[in-house]
Amino acid sequence: MSYQQPGTAGPQDPNPYGAAPGAGPQGADPGAGMGKVGMILAIIPCTWFIGLILSIIANVQSKNAGFENKNAKIGIIVGIVWGVIAIVGNIINFAVNS
Repeated sequence: MSYQQPGTAGPQDPNPYGAAPGAGPQGADPGAGMGKVGMILAIIPCTWFIGLILSIIANVQSKNAGFENKNAKIGIIVGIVWGVIAIVGNIINFAVNS
């Protein structure tokens, strides 16, 4: 037999104070898998653009769900670096061959 305080109609919340500080959102990160794929594709020079797009999408999904997606952020940074290298390389190639 369990004791109930007068005036209560059922079991109380086991944790009346909520989640522990820094516990973060509950559930699975919706952009985790896409963030990993985006990062891997961003690292490969010939697929950097697809990896950049996937990493941006994964980062937005994770941010909307309250998660931080480090893989997506790495994919965005690497994709941007490859993009800059591609643009600079094309400019140099055009200047040399003109």
